[in-house]
Amino acid sequence: VLVFTIYNLLGPLGIKVMTAFLGMLALYFTYLAVSQINHSRVLPALLILACIVPMDPFISPRPQLVSFVLFSLTMLILVQFKYLKRTRYLVALPARMILWVNMHGGYVVGIALLALFTMC
Repeated sequence: VLVFTIYNLLGPLGIKVMTAFLGMLALYFTYLAVSQINHSRVLPALLILACIVPMDPFISPRPQLVSFVLFSLTMLILVQFKYLKRTRYLVALPARMILWVNMHGGYVVGIALLALFTMC
């Protein structure tokens, strides 16, 4: 529905911009999560560059982009909770998971991430 709406409003250029925006948003959340652990700017930037290569074939206007964004957002929230003791965004995890379950089958990876953080 989101892709259809953007296509109707903005045409093919809107789809390209949405795709680029969601891909970059996922990388940005990953950068923030890594920079919470490592206060250097070099290592998180190198990690993001390393993430671009395997992620590149999957950057297309498909629902999996939502999984990339929600996975990286979940990781950011969990890293902030574990290392910075920030509990403010933990209440958003169930609502975010409900959204994710209804948007793409990649939510299973999100459940695995939550389980991994719980075990650790």
